[in-house]
Amino acid sequence: MNLARNLLALLARDSSGIDPVFDEGQMWKYVKTSGVWTPIDTIEMTKRLVQPGGGRGYLAGKASDIRGAIEVASMLVGQSGYFTAAPQGIAFSDRFFKVARDKIVDLPHSPEHRARQSYACRSTASPPKLWLQTLGEIFRDDADVDDKVKLLQEFGGACLFGLATRYGKAILCQGPGDDGKSTIIETLIGAMPRGSTSNVRPELLEARKGEYYAASMMGKRLNAVAELPGGKLAETAMLKQLITGDQCSARHPSGRVVFFSPAAGHIYGCNELPRSADASEGFWRRWILLTFNRSFTNDPKRRVGLFEEILKREASNVAVWLIEGARRLVAQGKYTTPASSEPAKEEWRVENDVVLAFFREKCALALSPGGPRVGTPGDWTRASIVYDAYRDYAARTGHGVMGQNLFCQRLARILAAELPHGEQVRDVGSGRGKFYRVKLVDPRWTAGRSN
Repeated sequence: MNLARNLLALLARDSSGIDPVFDEGQMWKYVKTSGVWTPIDTIEMTKRLVQPGGGRGYLAGKASDIRGAIEVASMLVGQSGYFTAAPQGIAFSDRFFKVARDKIVDLPHSPEHRARQSYACRSTASPPKLWLQTLGEIFRDDADVDDKVKLLQEFGGACLFGLATRYGKAILCQGPGDDGKSTIIETLIGAMPRGSTSNVRPELLEARKGEYYAASMMGKRLNAVAELPGGKLAETAMLKQLITGDQCSARHPSGRVVFFSPAAGHIYGCNELPRSADASEGFWRRWILLTFNRSFTNDPKRRVGLFEEILKREASNVAVWLIEGARRLVAQGKYTTPASSEPAKEEWRVENDVVLAFFREKCALALSPGGPRVGTPGDWTRASIVYDAYRDYAARTGHGVMGQNLFCQRLARILAAELPHGEQVRDVGSGRGKFYRVKLVDPRWTAGRSN
């Protein structure tokens, strides 16, 4: 016990009298000069115990004594959820910017801010001219160029302040290649405070090893991957939790499971849109699809290493620019969504969902809401006929065929999204005699819809 208390006294002395805190499986100390809490690993604590610190160190006799002292010290200053309860904000060398209701305020440094990232620069800077010029060039030919720039400014600002999970959206940047995606993503990474970013691909979050990769996102503000590999986008419950800020389990190598509330925003780049078998509304509403339409291949204006030049000249300017994006986001309560994003996401969704594609191409919502009467089905269609039409469509388009029960469940969810506000999905009848409020538009199937 005495050895543990001696260790805590040494760590407090290092922090100008501020006691250390143990949270998220690590010991933390406050650095007054920067206004942030920094992690202390086991090696550093061991050295503080066994090496004389200006005549004030404490020599431990056994390795087990050291391990025991560190474990006891961790329990004595343990505060589960200490950083989860931190004010949402970001530190600069001169001030701390904090989210307060629907605005952002700046305050002097304090350990109570519980900041873990900081900029070494001051919080005053001119607009980032090269960065803004680059964004203008990348989206030059897009009608919604202004909204695309606003979205990136708001998203980056949300990440900067640890607000991203409040809005529950991830950005997928898609373009054919050589189109500026990497420049934007790498600049956002470089504009974040040192140590506040991670680089974890969604497929790494699958079972077993997922907790180890999740641990690398603890305390991070931005998770960014400039180029996703082609193929299938992993659908994991953990990915949804990380995007929305729901509590996650994580595990440090050789450590016990810990729980944390994620704060990082997620942005990914890809040349071809990934496939996903998740047809749920919960999955699709989490994504904002940002399209990149200009190719810089053989373009005389193309500049190699542009993001490095931006960061070298304007990193602090970009950070201050992101604060303004956060101010706007907090005031309006949601991201600015470019006009091109929703149609592009709907096309992506249809490509991934054969039942939705079938409905879009071969069906229409029946006009009569009351349902069919016996012998007079109106424009409703018997369930067995709808399913047969779907099977034919799936075979013709090279998709696998799901069973009728699963098909009917998926169709019901689609109809729920298509119906006017307030109307409920209904079917009439049972078994092979069931009717759906679906009108088949393919003439090969309409003749027999009431059979």
